[in-house]
Amino acid sequence: MTALQITHQRIDDIPLLLAIMVEMGIAQEIDKQIQPHGLWQGISVGTVVTIWLCYILTEHDHRLVAVREWVEERQVLFNRLLGIQLRDTDLTDDRLANVLTMLGEIENQSVLDQRFVQGWITLYELPHAVTRHDRTTVSVYQESGDEDSLIGYGHSKDHRPDLAQFKVMLSTLDPVGLPLTCRLLNGKRADDGLYIPSYDQTIATVGHRQFLAVGDSKMGAIATRAYLAAGGSYYLCAFREPAADGAELARWLETALAQETDWQAVEQVDESSGEIKTIAHLYVWERRQSQPHPQTGESFTWTERVLVGRSLALQAGLKSKREQARQRLYAELDKLAQPAKQGRKRYHHQEELAQEVTTLLDRYHLPGIVTVTLQAKPHRDGGQRWLVADYHCDEAAWQRMIDRLGWQVYLSNAPATLYADPDLLLTYRRQPRLEQGIARLKSRNLHSRPVFLHDEQRIAGLTWLLFLALRLIVLLEFRLRHQLAQRDEQIVGLNPASKNQSTDRPTTERALKAFGNITFSMIDLGPVVHYHVTPLTPTQQHILSLLNLSDDIYLRLADPQPNPLLNLRE
Repeated sequence: MTALQITHQRIDDIPLLLAIMVEMGIAQEIDKQIQPHGLWQGISVGTVVTIWLCYILTEHDHRLVAVREWVEERQVLFNRLLGIQLRDTDLTDDRLANVLTMLGEIENQSVLDQRFVQGWITLYELPHAVTRHDRTTVSVYQESGDEDSLIGYGHSKDHRPDLAQFKVMLSTLDPVGLPLTCRLLNGKRADDGLYIPSYDQTIATVGHRQFLAVGDSKMGAIATRAYLAAGGSYYLCAFREPAADGAELARWLETALAQETDWQAVEQVDESSGEIKTIAHLYVWERRQSQPHPQTGESFTWTERVLVGRSLALQAGLKSKREQARQRLYAELDKLAQPAKQGRKRYHHQEELAQEVTTLLDRYHLPGIVTVTLQAKPHRDGGQRWLVADYHCDEAAWQRMIDRLGWQVYLSNAPATLYADPDLLLTYRRQPRLEQGIARLKSRNLHSRPVFLHDEQRIAGLTWLLFLALRLIVLLEFRLRHQLAQRDEQIVGLNPASKNQSTDRPTTERALKAFGNITFSMIDLGPVVHYHVTPLTPTQQHILSLLNLSDDIYLRLADPQPNPLLNLRE
């Protein structure tokens, strides 16, 4: 008599991730572009990438060495879902390294980026009128190479100056935050020259140039602005004056303060209360700019708007810091008003105490605002000692300083018929969407740092693979939120601390975690094997519905001979 054997296996969000990747066409497009060596055997490169992405997204780990064992534990699951027959050697670290070499080729990345992004824009009806450009650094455990190397020492955004690094210049699609391109550069390279290549790469990826490119002050160089304007695109960037004294910006600020009647109020709806609040003020004018045309060298002239804006929240925060600085200054001056004793310095000369007061005023940035009076008093040894007699804050000077806090200058050549002045400011303030993606890449989900690889082409391939994983995360979140808004619904059960809490802004992390209790069971009776899958909860069914996916992607595992998920795309 054959002994009964029962095997249980946690499958959680793996079928969901595979179904989404099938719908996105990840494996299919990779297999179209990448043709491995003629001796390649087993599953295709695209299938390797798909399974590997499941490991990266569920385990939050990009190391190669652990993938093989993880897949072996789920071999039956992947075979039944993908209609394949996994071999023990299909996901070894050597094979994964070979895949990274192929993914690290610039031509492969460029072609795949174009096919993926343009297909997703059409498939998911993504807005594609605004792109955002920024850069970050990724630390590695290896020494810096030569001038042509990818690895170098430079200013580390990871706060690890002891480690070499490479830079990643990336562009994203607003307001979705979808990563469009990523370009790897030497870690010690300056940032200013990175924006024009990123812009060109973005044009090739999205397939057109009629978009607004948004960047920080490093994108504000006149040559970069001229290149974008001559290229037929629009730019929006913060502006920092090249001169160290900031004289031009100071004049612009004084002009804005003198024209308060011409300020525009920038309003936004408070999500917590539904109240419309003024969040900033703008003073705007236009000016003509002229530069040699990037292609022809002839004089090229265009019109740009100068937006001098003050954020009320930023002003309030800076004012609070100045208030704290003033109180700390007062505490220091109170000490100087007390008689000398052990541990407290005695000032014999007025000049000595005056220099100490000047140092304190400069330290707390309050010269000309706080006035300090000194006086001499006799000392018991027959000499004299100098003390602070009184101090006073000039309220008019204090208010003038407060009025000049929180201001920022922006430049844009976008016509007012497309973007009103307040719209430009609100567009720029969506910068956290890109920073959230960088946070997901570097720490929250994908843990791209540090990189343990040494081959630079494989480092490029791994970085591109992690960006592909980030694209999946961003698109999944966009689709969930978009569908909830379209249906005027909220989803319940994503917060483990409050199962009854509802939200219309779910995150990918919470949505995937909601599938963390699904088990796939195999009951081996000898001649017959029965399969069972944990029934889906209402929350899980709701998520699948929002993604236009059937719960059959899980239930099919219980069929004796299930159809593979690849049939979803047919």
